[in-house]
Amino acid sequence: MELCFLKSRALDTLKNGLPKIYDKYFMQRDNSWLAEVCGENPFVKFRDVPDFELAPLDKGLGEGEILFRNCKILYKKLNFLTPRQAADERFWAGLCHGVFYDYLRRRHKHDKR
Repeated sequence: MELCFLKSRALDTLKNGLPKIYDKYFMQRDNSWLAEVCGENPFVKFRDVPDFELAPLDKGLGEGEILFRNCKILYKKLNFLTPRQAADERFWAGLCHGVFYDYLRRRHKHDKR
């Protein structure tokens, strides 16, 4: 699994343009729209790690249980991060818009709209 940071320019573009692009999060099944909106590949490769999955969404778990399990998974799988990296918004935005884009769409039920 390739972990990426979202480029600063891309993050700024998404934040500043949110009112205009908000629907893309609901309507687009993959993240290919990001390059068009950002005008370039929005990602910077950070590190390859063994594949892992987040908490299952189809096991009847409540929101709190999903959050708790995901915290444990991320803490275990990303324990190599420095405090500075772990606090960097670009890293988490990279995960959400990159390798876990589909997961987050399903978690927030965007795939059902």
